[in-house]
Parts: sequence; structure tokens; C-alpha cells
Amino acid sequence: MDFHRVLTAPRKFTKMAKYFPVQNDLNTLQLADLFCRNIVKEFSMLRSIISDRG
Repeated sequence: MDFHRVLTAPRKFTKMAKYFPVQNDLNTLQLADLFCRNIVKEFSMLRSIISDRG
């Protein structure tokens, strides 16, 4: 598998971050699954999401 991107989930107050390798051909459903399985499970539901992709 080729991982060319990284999904980053930083915590604002603790400055702790989690990093997840992501494949180039990741679709929206796969991203949502990755998000729910890892980020929501670890941090609980988020109030906002900031993206550099607009």
C-alpha cells in the first residue's frame, strides 16, 4: 500500500496529536469510516473540523 498523505487530528488544549496514514485513492466513505473508527473513538465527537482543502 502506498501512503502519500497524513490525516492529522490535533487536540487544541493538550497539543496532543494523532496521525493516520492515508492512501491517495481514499474516497469519502472510507475517510468517514477512518474518522469514526479512530478520531471519534479517541476524542469523542468534535465541535468543528478545520480543513486545508476548503
